Amino acid sequence: FRNKTGQEALWTNSMFGGMPLYILNVVYNGDLMLKIMNGIRFLPKPADVVILGFISFYILLLVLRCGPKLSFIGAFAYAFSSYTIISIEAGHIYKVLAISYAPLLFSGVVLVFRKKYLLGMALTALAVAFELASQHYQITYYFAILLVIYGINEFVQALKNKTFPSFIKSVAVLLVAALLGVGTNAGRLWAVQEYGKYSIRGKSELTPKTDEVKASDSGLDKDYAFAWSQGILETVTLLVPDFYGGGSTVELTKNSETYKVLKNNGIPNSDIKNFIKSVPTYWGDQPFTSGPVYAGAVICFLFVLGLLIIAPRWKYWILFGTVLSIMLAWGKNFETFNYFMFDYFPGYNKFRAVSMAITIALFCMPLLGILALKKLTDYTEKGKNLEEELNVKVPLVNTKMNAIVLAAVILGVPLLGMFLFAGAADYVSAVDKQLPEWLVTAIREDRKSMLKLDAFRSLFLILVAATILYFYVRKKIQTTVMVLSIAALTVFDLWMVDKRYLSNDDFSKGSIEDEFKPDLADQMILKDTTLSYRVFNLQNPFNDARTSYFHKSIGGYHGAKMQRYQDIIEHHLSKNNIRVLNMLNTKYVKTGDPQNPVQQNPGALGNAWFVRSIQTVNSPDEEIQELNDFEPEETAVVDISKFSTSQKEY
Repeated sequence: FRNKTGQEALWTNSMFGGMPLYILNVVYNGDLMLKIMNGIRFLPKPADVVILGFISFYILLLVLRCGPKLSFIGAFAYAFSSYTIISIEAGHIYKVLAISYAPLLFSGVVLVFRKKYLLGMALTALAVAFELASQHYQITYYFAILLVIYGINEFVQALKNKTFPSFIKSVAVLLVAALLGVGTNAGRLWAVQEYGKYSIRGKSELTPKTDEVKASDSGLDKDYAFAWSQGILETVTLLVPDFYGGGSTVELTKNSETYKVLKNNGIPNSDIKNFIKSVPTYWGDQPFTSGPVYAGAVICFLFVLGLLIIAPRWKYWILFGTVLSIMLAWGKNFETFNYFMFDYFPGYNKFRAVSMAITIALFCMPLLGILALKKLTDYTEKGKNLEEELNVKVPLVNTKMNAIVLAAVILGVPLLGMFLFAGAADYVSAVDKQLPEWLVTAIREDRKSMLKLDAFRSLFLILVAATILYFYVRKKIQTTVMVLSIAALTVFDLWMVDKRYLSNDDFSKGSIEDEFKPDLADQMILKDTTLSYRVFNLQNPFNDARTSYFHKSIGGYHGAKMQRYQDIIEHHLSKNNIRVLNMLNTKYVKTGDPQNPVQQNPGALGNAWFVRSIQTVNSPDEEIQELNDFEPEETAVVDISKFSTSQKEY
């Protein structure tokens, strides 16, 4: 429509029976930021968002004077954390884009607080514009929280150093930069703010089903918002990727217990081959997951080392941000804190999938880790004696130990415990109930093996990294050798885990084109060339965007669908209320049955029709209830608390 007319389409009929399009895809005249963003995204998609994340974090570390070599290590760790890869695999490109621009924003803020006002303001304004143009406001919200934490830290330092006037000037410069960045996105932000109150992130008109009183009168349903909450122990995946079995389904080898037991039970080879490609190994708390959030064993080790040797000015705000990130990601598994945040923290109840908060930790951990490496190289290259500097007190013990050794011990002991005592866990998953006991026993054994193998893997990588640094500070190896060794170890560590979730098999020519070819059911429906019908796909209809590619769909997929339509889904469409389906002009139903892929509904009422009578009600609750038992071809239901009506019988 845009290419044909030069105008913007503000409504789409392709999903949820019709919804606003201006929150999905609209181009504003004179939108320079969008042109710049498209210009810098010149690499093939989606690889470009990973490279942007690398460059952005690289710039931040250069601003922090970490040097090109150390900055490479940190930038790679940030850009290639498993969360980036599994998000791409799941199709969350704009989320990754928002994650990628966040370090650029911090770069500008750091420059301003270092009194490089003009450069810092320009970079901050540009980064704010990019971040908001990415249109993943939940990620932006999390990094805004971290910026506030950093700002409080700078405020404390200003009070200590008696530089409060300089702090105020920096804040003023940053406010101007933020306003400039926000201004370039005013159209988008205004549209989102306007639409928000009509979406599922606003307030439903219906009376809540329970007596629970919300502190806020709007926002997502709490159960919906916290459905994706990390388990308390799931945080361990930052260090041990397969602690909870990896992704929801994982391909196992012929050496696995699952393969052996299938073979021993006489299952045909073709069936074994198909099953072994997607074994349900995940046994964590989330409904499903594409993979674990893995920061890297080497990065975790450097992070702990940073906590031991970095000055309080930097390490405490980074530690606080990391801990807060983990607590937020726990969601309903730490409800005392997170339900309070949901009810009372401004804007927090607009977001779902709170496990996303772990992105803050994935920013903080490589940041502190590289600062730790910077301190080691600075001291060594200046000829300072690191022996005494690295002697730190062991927590809870009145003795001192080399910080490198202590960091290895802090992580190594629990890793060794996981390897030796892995059998203590039950490895039970909700999906186990759907499988025979003999198969479940084998799968649980494979879950245990995955945990043990990755615990040993992380332990080995940490010991190697610790050995390299230990010999470095004792001047047994040169700086270049140390840096290249840690870089190689970090790349190997993350690359091999990332390949589990985005491998060569995921890249093939024509895959996108093949996805958008009409199946048999689509072909049958598309023979009807009239405009007057909608389609209902019975297979996962309200998390399905594919149907919308070919038809006007009753279902669809969007994180902020209209609240009134969500009410219809919950009360009627999910229960296959044929009267409401007729009212919505549902002419075709995709059944998913290969023998009978399409059913035609003769009761579909078309785009518009005359009714014989009006049934008046006095509230939205009565309105939604009345749809349980009415004849839409004869009667229209009208809430007279909102609409005045005159009634005429024919």
